[in-house]
Amino acid sequence: MASIKDKDYTPIIMWASLVAGIIILGYTREGRAMDIWSGYHMNLDRVFIIVDSGPYRYTRHPAYAGMILAHIGVCLYYFNWVTISVFLLIFMPALLFRIAVEEKILFEIEGYAEFSRDRKRLFTAFC
Repeated sequence: MASIKDKDYTPIIMWASLVAGIIILGYTREGRAMDIWSGYHMNLDRVFIIVDSGPYRYTRHPAYAGMILAHIGVCLYYFNWVTISVFLLIFMPALLFRIAVEEKILFEIEGYAEFSRDRKRLFTAFC
């Protein structure tokens, strides 16, 4: 009698991984499409309140600063030239470009220029 240990589950795992990857890719592409759409369709006629409490006391983009720290953690965990290269050559330029595009729109909001004078873009020490 054949047991579970004797059965080769590699094809099942391979196909399940492929299906999961396609589903995840679909969701990420949908999310990116919504991100692009919302970036181009930001309604500047609304009233915006500039938050200057919490992490915004120190930086203009605390979520991006946290994302950078998390990615630095991933680079340190894997500690190889591929992850460090992707981080420095792809992720960081893309993120800095995104911040520049966002700030171009944010500076049109009344009060944002004054808010930005007292805070660094990402990290209070240098950036």
